[in-house]
Amino acid sequence: MAVACIHKCASQSIGALMCRGSKWMKIHEVTEIEKRVMFLRDPIERLISCYCFLNTLREENTSYDNFNFKHVDSWQTFVDYMLENRDTHWLPQSELMTLDGKFVPTEIVKFENINQWFSDIGIKLSKQNPSKKFLINLEYRKACLADYYHADIKLRESVK
Repeated sequence: MAVACIHKCASQSIGALMCRGSKWMKIHEVTEIEKRVMFLRDPIERLISCYCFLNTLREENTSYDNFNFKHVDSWQTFVDYMLENRDTHWLPQSELMTLDGKFVPTEIVKFENINQWFSDIGIKLSKQNPSKKFLINLEYRKACLADYYHADIKLRESVK
C-alpha cells in the first residue's frame, strides 16, 4: 500500500508513522503498487493551514526552504503571492496526484476521515505539527481561490 503524503495533509504524521527509515517514493515510483491512498483535504482549509504554518515559522524566526516570509505578512499578501507562484504546499492536490495525465490514487479519503481510516486498519495516527492560528479574511479573492482549486473542489464532491 502507498499513502500519498501531500503538504498540509498530515504528511508529517503519516511519514512518522509509515516511513520509519524508508525513503519517500516519488509519484512515478508508486504506480505499480496496487493500493494507492490519497487523503483529500478541503483546499481552502489546506491553504489556511499552510498560511498558519508559514506564519508560525516567521514568528519563530525559523528559515524554511528559502521561503521569503514577507509573503505571509497578511492573508491578503499570501493569497496574492500563492496565486502567482507554484509551490507544493498550495498546488491543487489533484494536480499533485496526476502523472502523465492519469490520476494515480486508487482510493480517496476525505481528510476529515483520516483518523477513522487509519483506525480501521489498526493504526493510531498522532498529530505532528499543529500550527498557531492567525486572522484570515476568507472573503478576500474568494472567487479566484475557488477557480484555482476548482478540480479539488469537484473531486471532494465526488468522494463520500
